[in-house]
Amino acid sequence: MKKIIILLLAIIVLCFMPGKAAAVVDVESTSIFHYIMGMLYFYDENIDGTIKEFEKAVELDGNLLFMQENLMELYFSKKDYEKAEIEAKKILEHDKNNLRAYQYLAEIIPLRGGDISEALGYQKKVIGFIPKDAMAHFYLAALYGQINDTVSAKKEFKIVLSLDRKNIQAYLLLASLYEYEKKEEEAMMLYKRALKINPDNTEIIDRLGTLQNKQKKFAEAISNFQKSIVVNPYDVKALYNLVLLNDKSGDWKKTAEYLEKIDKVKPGDARICVHLGISYIELARYDDAVNILKKALETDPENDTAQPLLGMAYEYKKMYREASEAFLKSIEKNPDKKEHYFQLGLCYDNLKEYDKSDEAFQKALEIDPKFAYALNYLGYSWAERGVNLDKALANIEAALKVEPDNGSYTDSLGWVYFKLGDYRKAEKILLKASQLLKDPVIFEHLGDTYVKLTKASQALVVYRKAQKLDPGKKELLEKINKLSGK
Repeated sequence: MKKIIILLLAIIVLCFMPGKAAAVVDVESTSIFHYIMGMLYFYDENIDGTIKEFEKAVELDGNLLFMQENLMELYFSKKDYEKAEIEAKKILEHDKNNLRAYQYLAEIIPLRGGDISEALGYQKKVIGFIPKDAMAHFYLAALYGQINDTVSAKKEFKIVLSLDRKNIQAYLLLASLYEYEKKEEEAMMLYKRALKINPDNTEIIDRLGTLQNKQKKFAEAISNFQKSIVVNPYDVKALYNLVLLNDKSGDWKKTAEYLEKIDKVKPGDARICVHLGISYIELARYDDAVNILKKALETDPENDTAQPLLGMAYEYKKMYREASEAFLKSIEKNPDKKEHYFQLGLCYDNLKEYDKSDEAFQKALEIDPKFAYALNYLGYSWAERGVNLDKALANIEAALKVEPDNGSYTDSLGWVYFKLGDYRKAEKILLKASQLLKDPVIFEHLGDTYVKLTKASQALVVYRKAQKLDPGKKELLEKINKLSGK
């Protein structure tokens, strides 16, 4: 087969060499032979073979400029930028006005990590040949951007837009430069112009919405992101921006709705599942919260956020055993997190496993002796059980030093004095607590204190206040009926 190809090539070569028709020609030593062989390799998609033959052709005849150009392009396609650069510079030695060589050099130098200023010089040469070429100016602007010369980059992008008013990427990049310089109004104007040219371009809509969000124009931002998901219901960026905006406004229903859409597009993304879990907890959708947080942990078993949130969801469902197991796993991963011990203490307290709850609260306080939540809750738990009342008093007083006007802590302090039998002091403190916080527990505690002080009518008033706030509590109704003589 090779002999047939060589014979055919010999005939072609002889056609190009009429003066030597009668002479014996060594076909394989001619540049035209290697060029044709290279083209055969090229059509066979054998680039390495093509390069080898073209190199041989240039070696035999250094004046084959078109062959050098082909070699330059082939080296570039193989990402052999060093050889491509060498070939381009050889071309310029023979032809100082070779546009393709300048174009390739401008592109090669940044790719191989060379001096951008050298690439700029070559690209300016390119523009000298084709001054009205929008893409040539676009690339020059991009090179200026790489050396943070925003003034020159902006100038070139403006030239691009004067040559090509519909160049969306030029609008976006010029707007980005204005944003970088904190010239947000100029950026906004460019995004709006681009949007007029291409109203359904979700990238423009998203960028405009992001800038409006940054400027606290939340209604406009929401409107734009909603437009984006009308154009493309799977625009995850727009959906997540809507999530963040609704987070800010506290619209957890909308937040959950958009997160559910993202979860359909990117199922199993632990970060989205966790965020959705938070939304479900805020919406009191605790079963959904448990399911989505389990999904997050299946995807990412080491997720530090999903595990304690799962514990909280179980806690809200009053599944304290499952909640305690979730918090124990959280503690295994983060043994220095006081909040995990606090939540574990709450679970054990509700399970009436008081030795374990006390231990968990104490551990939280070892980590942070001024942890007011733990100080108060442990003190209140002791007061409820009628144990360690002196320690309970000290704990709650310490919590109030951290937060002096906390109504819950003030109630705890009054309740300790009630348990100590100092009803006068309890009355005074609980009255203050009821002014700080309208809470049924506080009113009930105050009512219990009035009963001890034989102030039945006052007790009845505050019991009824408590009942309005917590109408389903049977103990309150029994206390009211007893005082009312029913």
